[in-house]
Amino acid sequence: MLLLAENVTNQCKISFRNFQDKNLIVIDTPEFLNNEEDIGRSIQITVSGDSSYALVLVIDLYRAFSHDEEKVIDLITEMYDSKIFKCFILVFTGLDKFNTEDVDIEEHIEKQKENVIMKALTEQCGHRYLVANYNAGSDEKDLFVKNLVDIMSKMLALTNIVMANKYSDTMIKKKYFQNYKRNS
Repeated sequence: MLLLAENVTNQCKISFRNFQDKNLIVIDTPEFLNNEEDIGRSIQITVSGDSSYALVLVIDLYRAFSHDEEKVIDLITEMYDSKIFKCFILVFTGLDKFNTEDVDIEEHIEKQKENVIMKALTEQCGHRYLVANYNAGSDEKDLFVKNLVDIMSKMLALTNIVMANKYSDTMIKKKYFQNYKRNS
């Protein structure tokens, strides 16, 4: 599931892909802060049942870590608690906006981590992150997906997370609707 702090998608979209004998489901959500009900339903769909999953938080590398991203982190923590970040992988976008000959991307990410919230988020997510280039060719995109699946597999094996056990459907509905009623 992709959670974005900035608006790229205006409604939830679900895509399916088989990659290296793994069935992947991607739920691309609209701006997290403006459509909590739709996103809450997507989270319920994703974590219902007996399947393993990872949540992907997309952050634009080109922009400074903003107040909107901070609000997303606070909202997720409030809805589910900080343990949910054991299921997160950060994906930094905007690589296509950098001249990679002039900028070391790893160095730029480290500089972003000087922001206290970004540093805490990176630590909560177990330092799991990737950098995406939306303008990449198909081989580079396939390599990105392979790396993402590898990180997900390691994360799930390491933490032994089958979300049906950690965050039951009932608990998620309860947390989501408590938060939704409070904000309505």
